[in-house]
Amino acid sequence: MINMKLLTANQAAEALSVSKATLYAYVSRGLLQSVEGPDRSRRYLWDDIERLRMRKVRPKEDRKSVV
Repeated sequence: MINMKLLTANQAAEALSVSKATLYAYVSRGLLQSVEGPDRSRRYLWDDIERLRMRKVRPKEDRKSVV
């Protein structure tokens, strides 16, 4: 991954205003991707974090699917 900004778990959780447990749940649900960092720690892609942040701030009316 060239020139991709990676965040630690603490940074990612803070950026999303969630706990680290919620962050890990997002990974297990496929909402975020994590990659191995130094010392086998996990890092989180800034693009994924930003996408989720935008999703959280969008008005509920825009999120409803039209059937």
